Amino acid sequence: MVDNYGAIYASTLEMAEQATLQRDILSDVGIFLLLVVLLYLFEALSFRFVVAGGLGRKLIRVFLAPGVLLHELAHYVCAVLSGFSKVRLYLLPNNTAPNVLGHVVYSYKPSLLSSIGIVLTSLAPLPIGALALVGLLNLISYLNVSDVMAVPSLWDFDNFIEYISALTREVVAISWWQGVICVYLYIVISLTMMPSYQDIKVLLVHGLFVAVLIAILCVFVAMTPYTVMPIMHLGLMLLNKGLQICVSAAFIGLVCVLLITMTMNISMNVLSAVKR
Repeated sequence: MVDNYGAIYASTLEMAEQATLQRDILSDVGIFLLLVVLLYLFEALSFRFVVAGGLGRKLIRVFLAPGVLLHELAHYVCAVLSGFSKVRLYLLPNNTAPNVLGHVVYSYKPSLLSSIGIVLTSLAPLPIGALALVGLLNLISYLNVSDVMAVPSLWDFDNFIEYISALTREVVAISWWQGVICVYLYIVISLTMMPSYQDIKVLLVHGLFVAVLIAILCVFVAMTPYTVMPIMHLGLMLLNKGLQICVSAAFIGLVCVLLITMTMNISMNVLSAVKR
């Protein structure tokens, strides 16, 4: 059994070292922080344009309902899998609720496993939202999953525009009602897949606790013949790839919201001018 674990560790370490050979971990940490900032920036701008569109608070709540449902279901499922008790999901509660659009509540006993479960539960909407977007694009297009996930970085502008053009051609090729549903779901999922400010508050406490424990564990491992830094670096690279997909989705959602808002404003101005 020990030999099997040793072989798995050796093969994983070799793969990680090859993948990270020409990568700088500090650069990848910087990319991670940049991607997180871009995600929240695009989401904040998208919400501002949605509100500026004049839909009204009640209509916005209904408009975002599918994305909110997916967001809260991700919290709910992860909380249940984490072993929490009294898990409850509230969708579009009244104004006295702690979250205007939805929230999940649960009970837990303080422990290391509970802290890890809380961190995973708080972050769950992001990977679930990304998977939903990938599945949506794969469902309505002739692209396979590997093509959809091969999204280039935003700063690789030429390749990114080419990638968006290819996806746009696939959406235009389907029937108009499928295209409308696709664009609508893409917008609401990209608007609601980020952890909320309440989720971030929870992460600041439990995430810091888990991070400190991981750091202590790494120090102890460093005193042994084993090393985990290449494996952790590979994990960071994979995380950045997932965030890259999310940032691209949020950017596309922002552009769609901006175009729809501009079209609505122009139409309303034209109608007002005709009535005069």
